[in-house]
Amino acid sequence: MTIKGIQLRFFLIYTLAVITVGITLDLVGADGGISVNIAVLAGSVVWACASFVRANCRYFSRQEKMMVVAGFLAIDLAIQVLLGAAALVQTPSGVDVGALLFAVGLVGILHGIAIYLFVTVAGRSVLKQDPVNT
Repeated sequence: MTIKGIQLRFFLIYTLAVITVGITLDLVGADGGISVNIAVLAGSVVWACASFVRANCRYFSRQEKMMVVAGFLAIDLAIQVLLGAAALVQTPSGVDVGALLFAVGLVGILHGIAIYLFVTVAGRSVLKQDPVNT
């Protein structure tokens, strides 16, 4: 699997998970909040990283890891912008671009740190499970 392949896999997993969890929480009348968002992000990152290991029998090099983290963050931010804009359009006052950019910037910082940590933890987990084949 290539770096583009893992990024595509992350995009598909994360997008479907965010939509599915969002719809499910809305149907049951629950508020997801940031904890659910981080859980979906963590699961998507770990799942995508595990699929890379299964396909390549190794984990990322240092350079690949940085490309994966940057790609995952770009995908995450694009999804956050789309969801944020969709939510703001539904408000009576319309879209406040400044508020959206601030929120996406803050989420970007927090999710960037989280993505880096999740990719690192996934790698360490793989090395502990099977250090010979990685």
